[in-house]
Amino acid sequence: MIAKYDVAVVGGRIAYVYSFETSDSRIHFLYAVANPDKRKYLKEAVR
Repeated sequence: MIAKYDVAVVGGRIAYVYSFETSDSRIHFLYAVANPDKRKYLKEAVR
């Protein structure tokens, strides 16, 4: 499986992080994180 991710930015701030696990052109797992405490470390990583 291949893991991919996307970041949703609202008002200049990270609002959500989505990750997808795909195989054979199909999404097998989808995860969404909106909790600010869990997203905190991403602020610098995506700049």
